[in-house]
Amino acid sequence: MILPSMEFYYNSRSEELDVILPGSSRGLDSDFIQTLYKAGKKAGRSVVAFNYPFHERLEKKGFGEKVGEEVRALTSVLDFCRAGGYKRVRLLGKSLGGVVAGKFLSGLS
Repeated sequence: MILPSMEFYYNSRSEELDVILPGSSRGLDSDFIQTLYKAGKKAGRSVVAFNYPFHERLEKKGFGEKVGEEVRALTSVLDFCRAGGYKRVRLLGKSLGGVVAGKFLSGLS
């Protein structure tokens, strides 16, 4: 499992995890992503936000490109956070993040 850069706030009293999936442009550095992250913490939830591998490589992602690598990054983040131990997991996606969340959810059985 290769983990992307991430920010993870663990609240041991929370039964909820917010997973913030960024768009294609700025990743963790996005003001919008940071606003969502802080709001989840303030609400008392565990929260994680992460970069996609192409962010790490300083590459751009074109609209309509396949998102398999991003789905695998999401899966590794969920495994790292032990998402299965939460009663509720919210996937919050901005633009490309929504596409990645949808692709991930469509692969669940």
